[in-house]
Amino acid sequence: MEDFINIICNYFIHSFILFTFLTLFFIFFIAKLAKEIFNKEIKELISNAMKLFKLPFNLPNNFNLNKLINVLSDPDLNTKIYNELLLNSLTIVNILLWAGLIIVVGILKWYNWNTLELSVIVLENLLIFSVVGIIEYLFFTRIAFKFIPVEPSFIKSQLIQILQNQ
Repeated sequence: MEDFINIICNYFIHSFILFTFLTLFFIFFIAKLAKEIFNKEIKELISNAMKLFKLPFNLPNNFNLNKLINVLSDPDLNTKIYNELLLNSLTIVNILLWAGLIIVVGILKWYNWNTLELSVIVLENLLIFSVVGIIEYLFFTRIAFKFIPVEPSFIKSQLIQILQNQ
């Protein structure tokens, strides 16, 4: 029975560390990188499109370009709310998982289950995730992020095709 409890605790701690690591990796690295890449692609698309077209009129001298920039630079409210809810739910799930684990381990210790090798389990998992985390980070930064899934000309050709069809 003692081995079974150690195995179960090992699985839970392993899963919780993995979920926490993936949450932090997503929040602090993947989300920011994806946003930067998306913004870069859109800026390039707009820049290239503006080189092809000229406005059919001149802007009036009293046109307040700064006001237009301020109005258009506000983020989309729905996207902002959705992203905040996503990050908040990830945080809440992490807190609940870890609180639940602490409560279960506390109950096991309370009932004097000294066979629970918690320090060994936590140390093993932290070492495993440290090595796996370094490998994943190096893989993503050195290999995966250098892959270009769609050629930049694909967006341009799709835009042109949509304009031709209308």
